[in-house]
Amino acid sequence: MSTRLPNSAITLLVAILGVLGGCSNPVSDAKERYEIVQRTGDKQEICAKSRELAEAYLNQKDEEGYKDQKLTAAIECQSAELERRGS
Repeated sequence: MSTRLPNSAITLLVAILGVLGGCSNPVSDAKERYEIVQRTGDKQEICAKSRELAEAYLNQKDEEGYKDQKLTAAIECQSAELERRGS
């Protein structure tokens, strides 16, 4: 005897899979935003997005990514501060 799922169960399963398939990776999203701002933003914006990316690595518990991005953010934020003082 074969077992068939009711249409409502199939619909629910398809909806759940669609939602799960659409789930994004917070680090990838932050990295994309950071790269866009690197190409189009000013130094203050780059500093902010660099810090957000470091935070995303931290939230994902990626210690190496966090350490590397934290150092990058420190450099970019220092550059932004020097530019602000020079203006």
